[in-house]
Amino acid sequence: IRDSVDPAESRGHKTVRCRWVDRLLPGTETVKSRFVAMEIAWDARGDTHAGTPPLAAVRLVISEAATAEELLPLVIHDMTCAFLHSSMEGEEPIFRSLPEGMGPKGKKGKLCVALYGTRRASFLWGETFYGVIVKAGGNRAKVCNQVFEHPDWGTKSAIHGDDLISTGPVSGLKKLEAVPEGDGTMLDNTVIVYLLDSAEGHHSRCGQWPFVLFPG
Repeated sequence: IRDSVDPAESRGHKTVRCRWVDRLLPGTETVKSRFVAMEIAWDARGDTHAGTPPLAAVRLVISEAATAEELLPLVIHDMTCAFLHSSMEGEEPIFRSLPEGMGPKGKKGKLCVALYGTRRASFLWGETFYGVIVKAGGNRAKVCNQVFEHPDWGTKSAIHGDDLISTGPVSGLKKLEAVPEGDGTMLDNTVIVYLLDSAEGHHSRCGQWPFVLFPG
């Protein structure tokens, strides 16, 4: 996530504060913690925007599943630590003050990946996902950057932040889930699967996807 460097290396560059954000999961005694940066938006910038898909994009994916000749699964992926897949290589260096116990005393952290709370994190994540899908042979919609398809796999997807809704034949969805990124896969936790029953006009929840490669 970061390299420990001497404070002198950060001179002339931005240094941001960081903190832990703890959240108690509803109905449990489990606490989920996330380490975030606090880069304040003091000015308006056009290079930080990461749009959300319009409702029509989600409807497109659902329509593809509902109107297919054979029943198609509708899959929702939750990508764990999505922004951390995005490299800061080529970006303006961002340094962070390290909380006690997070690194060597007297050092600062130089970000290597797009940490939550940095202004370009969402944009960099969207471009990273785009690059991985295109490298695997997929296409990005020209009118909506959050919609992707793979012509050989028969899959269509819409991405919103770290959530991805997809449909297609099971064989194609398996390939989509197994798209490599770094040392693992990008789609590491499949949350919900619905099978659309066009004859009955309703859907049935099928539970956890049976071929999750790297469960979150």
